[in-house]
Amino acid sequence: MSPFAANLNLIISVFAILAQALVLAVIASVVFKKDWHFTRLAKKHGVLLAFLTALSGTLFSLIYSDIIGFAPCELCIIQRVFLYPQVLILGWLLFKQSVLARKIALWLSIIGAAIGAFHYYGQMFNADALAACETAGISCSKIPFIQFGYITIPMLSITAFVLIIALLLSQRSDSK
Repeated sequence: MSPFAANLNLIISVFAILAQALVLAVIASVVFKKDWHFTRLAKKHGVLLAFLTALSGTLFSLIYSDIIGFAPCELCIIQRVFLYPQVLILGWLLFKQSVLARKIALWLSIIGAAIGAFHYYGQMFNADALAACETAGISCSKIPFIQFGYITIPMLSITAFVLIIALLLSQRSDSK
């Protein structure tokens, strides 16, 4: 693995951990009706943060496949199908409120997170679950990198989708 790829893996994995902490904080603030400064900021700028999450996920997936050379497996491609349109949808939401666009972004994220969770499960715990998932010699059970003992490409995907869900739902809970 090149030094660029190793450094990128480390940096993006640290951001994934921060995003996971933000998801937990947003959930805790909604459940316990707490109003912490950083969760207020996340709620106030939720669509922008969700847009930046989708944009960075899109860019990083393209960097991994087109620059670093990690060929995407079938499940990675399917997860991209649920992530890429969100750049446009969430970008639209930055300028014009739309209940339909918000619902579409939520459902794309829910489905994408579910596919990512299945992919992660197969990679980490049951490679047999992914036995039929191989295209052009690229197996979905292959792990191109693992950081901090649990962060893989599917975990990055899950984190992005769940962060988008948490940010969009936290704003909705404020408006009720």
